[in-house]
Amino acid sequence: MIGFTVQYIEKIQQILRSEPYLIEQDINSDSVLSKLTGWDSFKHISFLMQLEMEFDIEIEVEDAAEMDLVANILKKLP
Repeated sequence: MIGFTVQYIEKIQQILRSEPYLIEQDINSDSVLSKLTGWDSFKHISFLMQLEMEFDIEIEVEDAAEMDLVANILKKLP
């Protein structure tokens, strides 16, 4: 599972760093997305949609708010 976790964190970092303002920010399992410089609710929804496409998952509306912490995102991935 640890290997998958590292791969998932790297993929999450890749998705987030596609935004120029996030390139230099440290992103790890303890990161809180709403604390990232330039983050807003629109970016959060866009990010969740990218996660759905990348990991072929469906994120329930009630889970979206919990997915502000990268560690919580990892728990939802297959």
